[in-house]
Amino acid sequence: MAKNILITEKPSVAMEFAKVLNINTSRKDGYLEADNWIITWCVGHLVTMSYPEKYDEKLKFWRLDTLPFIPEEYKYEVIPSVQKQFNTIQSLLTREDVSTIYVATDSGREGEYIYRLVEQMIGVKNKDRKRVWIDSQTEEEIKRGIREAKELDEYDSLADSAYLRAKEDYLIGINFSRLLTIIYGRRAAKELDQDKISISVGRVMTCVLGMVVSREREIRNFVKVPYYKIVGEFVNNVKEQALGEEVKKSLKPGEMFASIIRNELINLLGGDKSPLVTDKNPTIVLMCGLQGSGKTTTVGKLGALVRKKYKKNPLFIACDVYRPAAIDQLKTVGKSLNIPVYDEGKGNPVEIAKNGIEYAKENGYNYILIDTAGRLQIDETLMDELKNIYKETNPNEVWWDKMQ
Repeated sequence: MAKNILITEKPSVAMEFAKVLNINTSRKDGYLEADNWIITWCVGHLVTMSYPEKYDEKLKFWRLDTLPFIPEEYKYEVIPSVQKQFNTIQSLLTREDVSTIYVATDSGREGEYIYRLVEQMIGVKNKDRKRVWIDSQTEEEIKRGIREAKELDEYDSLADSAYLRAKEDYLIGINFSRLLTIIYGRRAAKELDQDKISISVGRVMTCVLGMVVSREREIRNFVKVPYYKIVGEFVNNVKEQALGEEVKKSLKPGEMFASIIRNELINLLGGDKSPLVTDKNPTIVLMCGLQGSGKTTTVGKLGALVRKKYKKNPLFIACDVYRPAAIDQLKTVGKSLNIPVYDEGKGNPVEIAKNGIEYAKENGYNYILIDTAGRLQIDETLMDELKNIYKETNPNEVWWDKMQ
């Protein structure tokens, strides 16, 4: 009976495939076998490129006259530490009862390279070869990968790129490591008080080493600068309250914790309350906020407060020319409090604010609240308009109402 063989990159992946295939396997030395399936695995790379001395024994010695080393045909060899598993795979891939090979090494250039080297060393012939390409190890994805496996030849371009990348790494590593060691090795060994030293160069290794050296230089050349931390009482207060019974009993501990931090920050910055500026004549307050944040309502509350507590004569200025309903709302608030509203309807908000201030001065209003336009979100247009109003009116205070 013809059998399929599936080869993965790691033993753990092989076990996942065996579980998904739901086959009754018997565990062998380096593989699993059932009636219709054989599942085996690599352990990472089994085959590697041979060092120069495998081409010529004389190349074992590092000399300038042997560089650069660029072989016409590259040699490969089985890595000694994994020779046993390679022999197992070799015996399985050459079995006469195996008809189809499912290559299930990792889906990528390196996974492709791992299998292709094994196949190259074994010299697989007269077998159907299919590539299992999956994006995860879920049951559905593994089943799909096996069901939709394509001919291995369709991935030859990927394999070619893997071979070229490996040859590039090999040539850079072999030639530059030898060159730099010959030129600088003795000097480096003397500096490090060693008998001899080799200077290794690699595509990835050298770049990472450069990053490490760059960072080490930054550390050695570091100059201390003052910096400040909020510690001590603030942290202790937050911790004490966060571990308290009030938080434990709260239905929403997360919100309670956020509230604790907010309150402690307020205390740290000097408390929730700060005195109103009321001693200017007139006092100008610029009210800012997002649409729906309660800005107009705050204008009304502040106007009523300064009239009652500080005996001020307030005036509201309507600068939200983009939403007639906002102006109507401010008029309604003003009417309910018996506080007048300066309104031009349409026009330039900056000019309306300036005109409103002049009107206040001429008519004896000494506390001016400028109700600016709201937006659904902070944008460049809104901020430019607020900057221009601020520049032209020079307010004594700026209030920004946050979303409730």
